[in-house]
Amino acid sequence: MRYNIKGDLAAGNGVLSVNKKTIGFGYFMCWRFSDVFLGNSPDDEPDETDEVPYHLYQYNANFDWKRELLDKRGSTRAGGGFGNYAIHLATKPNKTCYGQFNTIDYPPYKYDWQKLAVLDGDENGRLLFVSDDFKQIVVVEPDGTDWTFFVGDHVNFGNVRLIQDGFVYLDESHPNSMMFQVGAGQPAPLKTIDTAFNPYAFRYNNKWWLFYHNNATYLHPFDSTIGYKFDASYAPDIFVEPNGSAHIALTYSPGEGPETITIKNVILGQGMVQLVNEPPIPIPPEPIPPQPIPVPPQPVEKRMKSDFTVTELVNLQDVLEVPHPQGQGTVALKMPNGKYKSLSPQGNWGDSDNAGSWERFLPGGGGWYAYRNDSNRWFVVTTRIPNWP
Repeated sequence: MRYNIKGDLAAGNGVLSVNKKTIGFGYFMCWRFSDVFLGNSPDDEPDETDEVPYHLYQYNANFDWKRELLDKRGSTRAGGGFGNYAIHLATKPNKTCYGQFNTIDYPPYKYDWQKLAVLDGDENGRLLFVSDDFKQIVVVEPDGTDWTFFVGDHVNFGNVRLIQDGFVYLDESHPNSMMFQVGAGQPAPLKTIDTAFNPYAFRYNNKWWLFYHNNATYLHPFDSTIGYKFDASYAPDIFVEPNGSAHIALTYSPGEGPETITIKNVILGQGMVQLVNEPPIPIPPEPIPPQPIPVPPQPVEKRMKSDFTVTELVNLQDVLEVPHPQGQGTVALKMPNGKYKSLSPQGNWGDSDNAGSWERFLPGGGGWYAYRNDSNRWFVVTTRIPNWP
């Protein structure tokens, strides 16, 4: 289920409906405009030219939601808004991705759309994709500007959604949390009552509110456990009016049939309750006598001579910081010729075709750290090179 910017609710995994009124059969995909949404529906008169049993249609409010054929290739996932849309078709060769961006079909974009799977779109025309290695999220702004975020190996990509100036998602390595990203900042976890499925966040009265579901559906300010609790639901959604009136769409059926949908209405900030049981008052522990403060050993200064020169360090075309295949927050330093900077256990620099143990660095403190097991030594590179655009 998904509200549009006007408060119309489209739903359906079998029976399509708008505002709980049946309009046809098929699967809701995404809103394309505020009064047009895309749906995957069976063809009434299939012929030998049909590539898939389901085709992509658009449904227009100005014509009583009458459907119009948009593309015969159908859709697996879709994202759209403000006219832009992208369609991912996993059943086709090479995982076809197609759509329209700023009125242009198959836009000449610097990313290969065939290597991106769309996950979401919003009413401003932004589109959100996941890379083909499932470790990066790419957000494309309406003007073509893009932002790439490394999100790691534990993202549940069925639970990613655009929000104002950012996105939220479920990371299975962070229980009882919603991963939250805004602006150019990196994603960070926000505490939730339970594991946050179908996460969403919005601003009201200069405060972020969180909306998600699990064994129940929750709505509360990001820094509080006082809020609202509703019945459990499949893919719930919320629409908030400027005056704080919130409309929460719930359904007990994965098919989202109109007869299964209920709408709950609240005024944000009114009638909230405590969502978790109050913890018991802890018994203070017995005091522990202070221990003498140990005197740390005198640090031994270790230096490393780098073969980088000042001219190379300020030239952003020399090195690209990319995620290292071994993960754990480490990076590799890649050059335009495709090779990686390599630092041996003896502190010697070289070039390598692959990103292995000698090509592994940990960013931090304005530079990088490097530990080499072979010599049991730490190295510090004190001047950090910004990302290569």
